[in-house]
This record gives sequence, C-alpha cells and structure tokens, in this order.
Amino acid sequence: MKYLIKKYWKFSTLCLSALFVFHVVFALIWLKIDTRPASYDQTFHLLLSYGYFDVVKVPSHDILIRLMDVSKYYPPVYHLCIVPFHFLFGISGHNFIFVNLFFLSILFFTLYKIGKTLYSRETGLLAAVVFSSVAFFLHCLYNCLIELSLTAMIMLSIYLYFKTDNFQSRKYTLLLSFAAATGMLVKWSYAFFVVIPLVYYICLRFNNIFMSLSGSEKKILLFNLVVIKILFLFFMFVFPFFVGNFLFSFLIGILAIGAILFYKRVYSEKYYPLFNFLLLALIVALFAGPWFFRHFFQLISKYQWIMEHAILVEKKPELFSLSAFLYYPQTMLFYFSIYHIPMFIAGLAVFFIKWKPKNKTLLIWILPGLLVITFITNKDSRFMMPLFPLLALISVHWIDYLKNFKIKKTAIFAVVIISAASYFTSAFYPLKFQYQMTRYICLPRPEPAVKEDWKEKFCIENILSNINQGDKYAKVVIFSNHPCFHKGVFDLYEKEHKRSTPELFFHSFEGKLTELTDFIIYKTGEKGLINYQEQYQAEASILNKDKYFSDTFAPVAQCTLPDNTTAIIYKLQPKPLSKLVSINGILNLVRKHLTDYGLSDSNVTAKLIPISPESTKRGEFKSIIINAPAVELQGIRINNFSLKIKDVGINMPALIYDGKLVFTKIREIEPSFSILASDLKESFEKRKNVFSLNKLDIKGGNIEISGTASRIPLDILVKMKYDAAGRVFRVEVERVKITKYITIPKFIYENEVSRKISFAPAWASTFSVKINGFSADNGKIEVN
Repeated sequence: MKYLIKKYWKFSTLCLSALFVFHVVFALIWLKIDTRPASYDQTFHLLLSYGYFDVVKVPSHDILIRLMDVSKYYPPVYHLCIVPFHFLFGISGHNFIFVNLFFLSILFFTLYKIGKTLYSRETGLLAAVVFSSVAFFLHCLYNCLIELSLTAMIMLSIYLYFKTDNFQSRKYTLLLSFAAATGMLVKWSYAFFVVIPLVYYICLRFNNIFMSLSGSEKKILLFNLVVIKILFLFFMFVFPFFVGNFLFSFLIGILAIGAILFYKRVYSEKYYPLFNFLLLALIVALFAGPWFFRHFFQLISKYQWIMEHAILVEKKPELFSLSAFLYYPQTMLFYFSIYHIPMFIAGLAVFFIKWKPKNKTLLIWILPGLLVITFITNKDSRFMMPLFPLLALISVHWIDYLKNFKIKKTAIFAVVIISAASYFTSAFYPLKFQYQMTRYICLPRPEPAVKEDWKEKFCIENILSNINQGDKYAKVVIFSNHPCFHKGVFDLYEKEHKRSTPELFFHSFEGKLTELTDFIIYKTGEKGLINYQEQYQAEASILNKDKYFSDTFAPVAQCTLPDNTTAIIYKLQPKPLSKLVSINGILNLVRKHLTDYGLSDSNVTAKLIPISPESTKRGEFKSIIINAPAVELQGIRINNFSLKIKDVGINMPALIYDGKLVFTKIREIEPSFSILASDLKESFEKRKNVFSLNKLDIKGGNIEISGTASRIPLDILVKMKYDAAGRVFRVEVERVKITKYITIPKFIYENEVSRKISFAPAWASTFSVKINGFSADNGKIEVN
C-alpha cells in the first residue's frame, strides 16, 4: 500500500513538473515570436522594475526608504523580484517572465494541494491543467502584470491555512504569516480575498473554545483578549505618536512574537489557535505595515481618484446598480475558453446538487472576495483572477463522482485534450469562430503571438534627426490611445536604449496641444480618452488642419502602423508672421496675460530681448525679463521679484490673432526674489479661519511655525536646503507636533509633504531652473 501511495505521489509530481516545463518552454517560444510593445499597465510595471533597479544599483544607508518610495501605489515585491534578472541579463522588457514562471510554479503546487485536500489528486491536477490553458491566464503569464503573482500568494495562503489545522499548528501558522505579509506587499488587494475567510475561521475556533469554558474561565479569557487587543492597538498605532518614531513599536512587536514563540508553556494548549492568530497579525503588521503606513495618504487619495475616474471617464457601472452587481458573475465565463464552458456549467451544477461540507469550504474562500470587489467602483475582469483557480476546481471536481475506472480515465483524457486545444488556439493558432463568439458571449479574445512592428524606433529616430542643433532635450506629446502605441511604449524604449543626450520627455495628450511641445506623434483614427472635451477639440484641430495648428506645427515624417492607421510626426515650426510686429506691441499683449500667471500688480515691468527681426516674426526671443519691487503670488507678498526666461518661444499667430499667450519653448528660468517672515505672517492672517498663527521664525535654514488648526495646537519645523552642485532643492518637514505630547512620526508624513525638487530639465518641466544662491535666515528667505 505504501509503495502504491509513493508511486502515485511520484506520478502526480511528474505530471505537475511536466505541465510546468511545458509552460516554461512555450512561454519562451511565445515571447520570441511576439514582437508587439507592452500595453498600458505592462509598461507601467516594467518601468517600476527599472526604477527599483536604479535604486539597487546605487546602494546607500537609506536604501530601504528609497526602495519603499519608488512606487506610492503598488507595493514593491513583484517589481523587486524582476530586479535580479535585470542584473543577470541586462535591462529587458522580457525579464518579467522568469518571475511569472516562479509564481506559476507556486500556483501549480498549491492548486494541486488544495484540490487534493478538498477532493482528490485528479481534481487538483486537472484544475491546474484547465486553469493554465485559457486565454486570460496566458495574458497574465505572457505580460508584466501583478495578477499571476497575487493569485499564487492567495492560493499559497489558502493551502497553508489548511495545513495549520485551523491555527493549531505553530509551524504552518508562521509560514502562513510570512506568506500573508508577502501577499500584502505584492498587492494590497490580497486582503480582499484572504482576511474575511481567516477572520471567519478564527471566530469559529474562538466560539468552540469559549463554549467549552466555565463561567469564570470565560471572563478571564475575555479580559485577556481585551487587554491584548488594547496593548496591540496602543503599541502599533498610539505609542509611536508619543515618541515620534515607529522603531520602538517594531522592537516591541519583535519581542511579542518572541514571547509567543518561545514561552508558549505559559498558556494552555487549547488557546494555541488564538495566540497563533495573534502571531499572524503581528508578523503581517511588522513586515507589511511600514510600506502601508508610509504611503497611507497617497493610497487613499489615489483610490478616491480611481473611483471617480472609473465612473466619469471609463463609464463603469454605478456602485449600487444592477449591472454593478452582475458585473463579476457575468465575467465568470470570461475566464474560460469556449471549450471549457460546458465543463464549468456541468461542474457548477454538480457542485450544488451533490452538496458536501468541502463545497462550503470552497465557497467560503470564493464569496467574500467576490463581494468585496463587487462593492468597489473600479471594475475590471482582472480583479477576479485570484478566484479563477478555485472556479477551475469547481469545473473539474465532478471527476470524483465517476466510479468506473475506464470512464474516469476517458474523461480525464478528454479534459486534457480540450485544454490542449484551448491553449494552442489561444496562444498560437486562433480559429475564426473564437473571435466571432466573443460578439455574443463574454469570452476572452485569443491573444496569439504576433510579429508586428509598431514603429516606435522609427518615430524616435526621426524625432532625434529633427531636433534643433544644440537642443539637449525635447518634449514629445503622444496623441494616441492604442494598447501598442502610447506614451508608455516610448518611455520603455527610451529606458532600454538610453542615451546621454538629447533626452526625450514623452507626455500623453493633456489638453494644451501646443504649450511647451517640441513634437507631436499623432495616430490617425484615435481620440485617446474620448470623454475629455479638450481631446475632441485637439482631434478636430489636427484633422481639419486649422490655422492655429498648421501655423505652429509642420509634419516631418510619417509611417503606416500594423492596424493600417498612420503615425504622423509633427515638429514645432511656427510660421513667421507676414509682417513684423513691434516689440512694444508684443510686450503690451504679453502684459495683458501676466495675470494668468499670478503677476497681477500694476508695477510689474517686462522686457523682451529679440534675436533678429525674422526670429521675432517666428516668435523666438533671446529672453523675457520680468521685474517688480513687489508682487503677490498665491496670496504671499514677494519682494524684489525678478524672473528671466531664456531662449523662449511664443506662438505668435495665437497671440496676435487669437489673443492667447502660449509658450512654445522655454529652455531656462532664472528667478530672484525675497520673502519676509512678516509677509508670511500676513498671509497666514488672511487664512486664520483655517490656521491661527502664534509664531513664525526663519533662522538657520529653518522655518518654525506654531499655531492652532481647528483649536488643535500645532508645532511644525521645516528645513530648507539648496544643493547648488546637484541643482536640487530640499524641503523637509522635520517635526510635526500636536499639543505638547503627540509627535507625528516623520516616517508617515515625509513622503507626503517633504519635497526634493530637481532644477535640471525633467519630465514635468522640460526646462531648467538656474539658482545661484539660497538662504533662509534672519527672518527672510532669499533666492538669487
């Protein structure tokens, strides 16, 4: 009997290994064949992995903080896992595949084990076969997406929970704790699928323990749990605000873990599950907590923006509408190929007709996650990916009810053949009817490997050949919303083919077509996010070749793209005016628009230094110099104000004929001004209904502010420093105190309010800022 079990175990291992090797080989073949650029999210994740690579390349004493700050929305684990392969094979958009295959191995193993635990070995193996043969899975495997790694960590957590014997096993609880912490650092949505089932099971266990106790033991247990909960919340969320540091809480958490691990004799064996669950919570809080504490405010603000964007721009269904509740049940079929749908429907019918307790276990791990993502406004079929392996189990578990060996063997063979057909027609040889069926049923479209050249190299080379001699950088606006032709594609190409100069900064279209834009890449037939009115107007401007656009830009190159559209490259080449306008006439028009930039005082003087009469006709000037003894910007009085804008371009047709001041080029800005502490106090006085100022002092590079906000005393210390060599200006909030006793840990807020501003040309500005000196002392801030 032992020999048969051992032999069968070896056969199962062999089957899983063969399935994994199959996917390794064909994944590499698929990536070798497919030459399309990465789509939207894929380019974003690849660029994040390059960001982590850049940090790891330059180690420093604060490398952990720098790693945490690469992304303020996505946790770091997935992208960090790609970094070693960048070191091994060099920067490449295909290095993610090694990470995806690693997580796939975890997923196969855990799905097999879950299927074996709930049903049988055959169910576990077939679920892995079905799961890995459909188009949506292949989309996640062959692209740089987080979903596969997230699904693997959720399946690993479910398997390890089963091994804990409902938190009775200390060893597997520890493994589950580290898996949960890692899962949270893969993506925060891990919690949507795991927390509720774990809490449900520990509540059941607590109820069993509680009901077995006498009256006095119940009181003692409840008292201990309340004390432990209060201590946990105090040391994790309250104590750091008294000492102004999370380090003490971290050390106390480590000590608490040690106490639970090494002093378990102090509590009865029947309480093991409760203390093990506490151990799980502590480990997750200690290892995943720092990233979430540091980025809490950004996550909340980004989440709110995404929720609003989902309804207003992407037109997702309203939260409490019928279509919102039916969105994910309808997309269940999206995860199966046309070949597997009958199998899934049959499996679902058997699942409820032949009801067993293990079916309830499976539902407990499916329904909570399904409900949570249903009540999130932003909806996407990818969000349901972590549930797909469990749905695959439902689709094949009926195999256990076949008692005849020959019939069972035939059914298993049929499932494997159907899955093989699904795989190859999804990844390499799609059939015409598969595309036709997507019109009538919510099914994923096949994504076969395709050799296509989307001409990003052609576009960049033509831009580089048309850059004005001497220019070290250029801003390029991409007017396209195609998955293979968008801003991220060009960013990725630039990162992988880095040059020292000239540097290209790519932007998606943002509403002002000609402002500080050197080149436009326009793809015909595209309207971008067509819900933006500015994009309709810009689209019409380009298509109709109206005077405003044609007088400013000229086509320099074009190419045909694989979807039979045309990419046209336009260069900023303002047409000269037919007759020369006087410098004073131009200055008068410019002065009218200075209020748009906050320069509203009447004592502002402006000087325009021309290059030549022909350059003036084209709107090209050596510099614009703006001076004023005092101006008010954003409600703050600025003294001895001077602003020199060098190598500047103005859209002359727009200025003369349409009355619009649009800067087409700025290469350098040189500011000079001073701000007095007394003027800052006046500014605060105007906002005393928001913040009542008691003290403001500028000394030794620091600004110290104290006052009350909503009757709450606040004490803030801001440190400012300018590194002239690196052209970097730092504003660091060193201290935030609420009353005399509460100090907000810098770890939480510095990423939100502290700033490191580079004055070199960058993506956001595409012009440099020249500062010769900076001081903050003796009640005055000076920039010159």
